[in-house]
Amino acid sequence: MRILTSNESGRASGYLPKCSGILGSRCLVSTLTALCLLGVACGPGERPAVGPGTSQDAEAEETDPLRAAILARDYASLRTLVRDGALEDAGSDGNTALLLAIERNFGAGIRLLLGAGAQTEARDREGQTAVHVAVARNSRGVVDWLAAAGADLHAPIVSGDTRNGWTPLMVAAASGRDLIAQTLLEADASVSAVSARGRTALHVAAWHGHVAVIELLLAAGADSAAVDATGLTPVDLVRMDGSEEAVRLITGESIEDEATDDEATDDATDNEGAGS
Repeated sequence: MRILTSNESGRASGYLPKCSGILGSRCLVSTLTALCLLGVACGPGERPAVGPGTSQDAEAEETDPLRAAILARDYASLRTLVRDGALEDAGSDGNTALLLAIERNFGAGIRLLLGAGAQTEARDREGQTAVHVAVARNSRGVVDWLAAAGADLHAPIVSGDTRNGWTPLMVAAASGRDLIAQTLLEADASVSAVSARGRTALHVAAWHGHVAVIELLLAAGADSAAVDATGLTPVDLVRMDGSEEAVRLITGESIEDEATDDEATDDATDNEGAGS
C-alpha cells in the first residue's frame, strides 16, 4: 500500500477506525485493504478487477479482511492476517479462504494458507473440497501442494445434483484433465469408486468422449463393463458419444465395424422375412 495524498486522506477519513492496542496492526491492515477495494488507497496495479454484478463485488461487500486481501492478491496483508490468527471462517458464499484463493488462482496465498494449516477438507456450497476445485481449474501444481499437505485426493462431492459422489478423478474425467488424472492415479485414486448414480470415472470419461483420460483409466484397470444405476456401461455411453477413437479404445471396434455388423443383421432379417 502507498501513502495517501491529502485529497485521498479526506476521502478516507470517513472509513478509518481507531486502531490501537494488540490488534492494532491487524486493524490497520484490514482497513487499508478495504480502502483499496473501495478505490481510495491503492497503489498502481493494486486494485482488484471488480465489476458491477460480479461475485467479487458481493465478496468485497462482506468487508471480510481475509477475503479482501485474497481478492486484492495482497500477499503482505494476507500474511499479517494469517499470522494474527485469521484463517478458517467461511464467507457468505460458503468458501473458506483456501477455497477462495484456489478459485482466484492466487498461488502465493494458497501456499501461505496451507503452510498455516488451512483445512483442506472444508467444502463449498456445491459440496466440493479444495481438491475438486483445483482439478476443475486444471491447477495441477495446486493439486500437488494439496497432496503434500495431506489433502484427501479421493473425497466425494456431497451435493444434491448429478455430481453427488464424484471423486476428484471423476471431475478430471469430465473435463478431460488427463495430466491431473494421471497425478491422481499415481496417488492410488480408485478407478472402481462410484458416484451416487453408480458411475465410475470411466463412465464419466466415456460420456464426455475424453480419449486421453479413457486410455489412462483403462490402463489403470477400469472396468468397461461396469453397470451404473440405470443399467448403462461405459461402452454404452461411449457409443452414444460417437467418438470413433473412444469407441475403439473401449470396445476394440470402430464405428464402421458396428455399422457393418448392423447392416449384416438387417440383411439377415430381410432375407428371413423374404423366405417366410
